[in-house]
Amino acid sequence: MAEISETSEFLTPLKGQELVFGLVGPIGADLKLVAEVLSQELANVRYVAKRIKITDCFESFEHDFRLVRRPLEAYYKSYIDAGNELRKITQRQDILALMSIAAIRRARSEITGDRKVPASRTAYILHQFKRPEEISALRRVYGPCFVQISAHCPRRLRELSLTDKISESYSHERRGDYYQAKAVELIVRDDAEEEITCGQRVRETFPLADVVINASSPETVRQTCRRFIEAFFGNSFITPTLDEYGVYLARSAALRSADLSRQVGVVIANEGGDVVAASCNEVPKAFGGAYWPEDTFDLRDFKLGYDPSTKVKRQILSDVFRRLKDGGWLSDGHCNKDVSALVEESLDGKSGLMHDSSIMDILEFGRVVHAEMHALSTAARNGIPVKGATLFTTTFPCHICARHIVAAGIKRVVYVEPYAKSLAGELYPDSIEIEGDSRVAGPKVSFEQFKGIGSQRFYSIFQKRQRKDRRGNVIAWSAPSAEAIPELLVAAYVNIESAVLKSLSEHLAQVNLKLRTPDLAA
Repeated sequence: MAEISETSEFLTPLKGQELVFGLVGPIGADLKLVAEVLSQELANVRYVAKRIKITDCFESFEHDFRLVRRPLEAYYKSYIDAGNELRKITQRQDILALMSIAAIRRARSEITGDRKVPASRTAYILHQFKRPEEISALRRVYGPCFVQISAHCPRRLRELSLTDKISESYSHERRGDYYQAKAVELIVRDDAEEEITCGQRVRETFPLADVVINASSPETVRQTCRRFIEAFFGNSFITPTLDEYGVYLARSAALRSADLSRQVGVVIANEGGDVVAASCNEVPKAFGGAYWPEDTFDLRDFKLGYDPSTKVKRQILSDVFRRLKDGGWLSDGHCNKDVSALVEESLDGKSGLMHDSSIMDILEFGRVVHAEMHALSTAARNGIPVKGATLFTTTFPCHICARHIVAAGIKRVVYVEPYAKSLAGELYPDSIEIEGDSRVAGPKVSFEQFKGIGSQRFYSIFQKRQRKDRRGNVIAWSAPSAEAIPELLVAAYVNIESAVLKSLSEHLAQVNLKLRTPDLAA
């Protein structure tokens, strides 16, 4: 039998394969500018960008989503409501991502004449996504050829920009604080509609990024977009920044944790970039550190079989209900119920009255030592100073860790994911500033959103490729001849698109939502 060599046409990666970029950003961040700059940078590597606004899909349905154009805050609200309504009607949180696949196929057909024939050196820029399920769906379809770009802009800048745009959309003057109030209302709603099952989840979606672009100004958008595209297209002389390296190590450290709630990793690096401590959230063991799986007396929470923190918080809730019952403060419909039944009903019942209460957000009753405190205690145990150091963390520090970070002398904190339970900003405005927002005079520890190439792309982008020829001369990277790093042997995703859209068409028929163009999978 003839052997297939490595150079066989069957094993040769496709050249100029299609790419799909999904934009994510909080309201007020200039995603239009990001899309424009991204298109220009893609042109430098001979890619043609096709921009798709996914909310255009509302026009595909025979349904009145009650969209409005003016004033601006009403425009935004109507589109947010429409997205929520579409998710609710279809019972799919990823519906907008699936509809964007149909839009990609239409755009492809305009280029090749056939929706099933990939368009060489074409990139589709999808503007924009609001839920993690949307990102997950596109990654399953397009694999490594899907890239999430999150655009970061500090809240104070977004609030100013949004306030100005809202005021310009009115034909008559109102008080300045009216426009600002409307801007703040939109920003809060856009961040996370936690009380709405089918609502937006930008806060959860943002940190899933392959790259976080600095969208503070046109200059930073250009710089960070260009660097990413060059790196993504194989420029091996682009190496990790300290922030990218620190976050990658922190993400790796997080994987050690067996905590029942979440995995958090932290790395502390001194001013020269040397790592002085790396830790995760885990149960501490006697004489220092946390349990490793090979430890003889490993007694982490999963070995106990339950989460002690949840158990204690339920006991506190039982105490509250018992006192209310004994004091005669409960209504007639609840005063005769057993305390344990009241607890179960309030947490796991239909109303879930206490499920999202502040009592259930209490942090201090877990056995696990938080990753930040674990890292600080590791440095202290080993006699390593952390004054002036940078702390990289996968999750924004809670208010308990924040005070230890301040007291230890950490100068800067770089985080990837937000943490809604943290009250650090409210409790310590005198000693920390978040995204440069300082309400009290004096020196502050800086808490900053991570910006750069994310840890999930770190290895594939930064691993060494051929950098010199046989004579030892540097092989210069050339944009016109560059190819994207992800390698495909065959464009199998085209068949996956067809299957996904066929299934979606059947689902839409089941929920009685009619399309103006019935055959999505054509």
